[in-house]
Amino acid sequence: MNAPPSLSRHDGRRSVPDVSWRLLLALAASGCASTQHQLARKDTSDVVPLNLTSRRASASATLHTLIDPKGPGSWKHEAFWDEIVISIANEGRLPLRVEGATLEGGHGYAHSPGRDPWALEELGRGGLAVRPRASIAGRIPPGYVVPTSIALAGTSTVYGSIGLKGPAIVYGAAAVGLPLYVLASAVADEKGRHGIEAEFHRRRLALPTEIEPGQTAAGSLFFPVTPELRRLVLRCRTGDQQRVIEFDLTPFAHLYHQQ
Repeated sequence: MNAPPSLSRHDGRRSVPDVSWRLLLALAASGCASTQHQLARKDTSDVVPLNLTSRRASASATLHTLIDPKGPGSWKHEAFWDEIVISIANEGRLPLRVEGATLEGGHGYAHSPGRDPWALEELGRGGLAVRPRASIAGRIPPGYVVPTSIALAGTSTVYGSIGLKGPAIVYGAAAVGLPLYVLASAVADEKGRHGIEAEFHRRRLALPTEIEPGQTAAGSLFFPVTPELRRLVLRCRTGDQQRVIEFDLTPFAHLYHQQ
C-alpha cells in the first residue's frame, strides 16, 4: 500500500508536505500567537497589596490592588488597561446597589469600567499614547505600611495545550513556508484570544450589581490606561439614598507619562 502523499519519501528524504506538516506541529506546539493574545510570563512578580479602605454610611469598600500593564500581578503579556481589584461590603439593613464607577485622571479624562477586553485595548492604544513610567511598587504613599499578604481568589489559570486534528491538515496542506506558519499562528492566536477573554470575564466585577445586607461583592474593574490618576469613584444607592465612595489615587499619578 502506498503511503499518503504527506508521508511519502523520495530518495531517502521526506517529501516537502511531510516537512511542512512537522513544521506546523512545531509552531503550533510552541504557541505562536500575537503578543496581544498572550498571557504574561510566569515569572511576573506578585501583586502589590494596597488594601485602601473607604466608606460612606453603611457601604464600605476596599481597594486591594492596582495592576498596571506589565507591572506586579499582571497576567496579560501586553495589556492596555488598568485593573483595579476591589471589594464592596453592605453593612446596612437594606440592599446596596452599586450602579457604576468612574476612574478619573489628568486632562479631564474620566472612564467607566469596560466589559470587552479588545475594546479596552483599542481605547488604551489609540486614545492615550502612554507608556509605563514607574512600577506601582515605587509609588506607595509615604508612611503607608504595605500588608504582607493579600487574599485574592483564583489569581492563576492553567491553559491546556493546543489540540489539532492531524488528518484534516495533513492532506490539505499543499503549501509550505509562510502559509503554514500563518495557519499555525492563527490556531495558537485563537486559543490565546479565548484564554484572555475567559480570564478577563472571570475576574471582572460586572456593574451594576446588588449586594444584600451582610454580603460582599468582589472583583476587578478594568479601565483604559489613564495617566495622572486622580481618584476612583463608586456610585451606590440604598433605598432612595445615593452614596458615593471615593479613593484618592494621586500617589499613583505618575505611573504613566504621555509620549
